[in-house]
Amino acid sequence: MYTQRNWVKIFTELGALWIHDKNPKHPHALLASGMHSSGFFNITKIIRKPTVLHEACGELSEKISHRLTCPPQVVICSSLKSITVAHECAVRFASNMAFTQKDKEYEGVMRLKQFSIKEGTTVIVIEDVITTGWTTRKTIKELECENKLIVLSIIGTLVNHSESDTFGVNKNKRKIVSLVKHPMKTWKALDCPLCNSGSEALRPEESWRRLTNFS
Repeated sequence: MYTQRNWVKIFTELGALWIHDKNPKHPHALLASGMHSSGFFNITKIIRKPTVLHEACGELSEKISHRLTCPPQVVICSSLKSITVAHECAVRFASNMAFTQKDKEYEGVMRLKQFSIKEGTTVIVIEDVITTGWTTRKTIKELECENKLIVLSIIGTLVNHSESDTFGVNKNKRKIVSLVKHPMKTWKALDCPLCNSGSEALRPEESWRRLTNFS
């Protein structure tokens, strides 16, 4: 049994969870989806702390297990940054593991390039963070439509930045199970109030020091 811990406090102390201070002179986050955000979770700050990552994924896996009747056959993530999270969870589920990658020829498409998974296999999607869900949505489409896999109705993530506990619509709606629920505001570039007030939008992974220098 993994002990419940204050993961918001832990992630913040490790410099992984950043929130904009509302000062228009300070930069904000430009997400992979093209959306702008007032906050960001940097998984690399946790990956460099294997013991912390191990404990976090252990607790996440346990929360997910309580909602499953049987473990998934494969754990799949949609980002290279999520690989360590998915791998840790796969160990606990005694499952195989795989990941999707961006298609270089078709923008916005995620491919299961390096893995061959039998049609009808039961899989679960595990991420490091969900904000807009852009890559997760593309990955699920690839798994279901192109590979004919059975994607479980639960998505696991260390941090849920979205404003909802569910993902998708109607019959495709899935429950988001997370360690941390920390909603962040997101906007399209033209509608971003931070941009309109003079704040610069930066890709967090490439400009983490500049982004967090004012925190």
